[in-house]
Amino acid sequence: PYAAFHVRRGDYLKYPELYAAVTERSYLDAYDRFDCDLPIRWVREEDANDWMADFRTLIGATVLFRANSTFSWWASVLSDATTYSPIVAGKTGMCDCEFVEGNWPRLCNATFVTDLHLPE
Repeated sequence: PYAAFHVRRGDYLKYPELYAAVTERSYLDAYDRFDCDLPIRWVREEDANDWMADFRTLIGATVLFRANSTFSWWASVLSDATTYSPIVAGKTGMCDCEFVEGNWPRLCNATFVTDLHLPE
């Protein structure tokens, strides 16, 4: 059992007017807030040698603190992990974000992105 933190940067830092780059402090705050006590495995693009190994790390997590990224969104869909997602609505650039339980679908603030939640 472990908690995986997916940190997304890449083009998010190239286009700060569109994307929120969630601070690592936000992940750690969420870890504490949700009383997680599992070992942490960080998955960061700059550490990646093999995208499939990173994806398997995310899918295999007991608890997944995902990025606002389709990569970890799909990892959550395909796993049994308890997932926590950053709330990025109204945020851009490097920023602190609250996390909520669930695989929240909003990934950026581009005008073509809307609230993708389906009504109950």
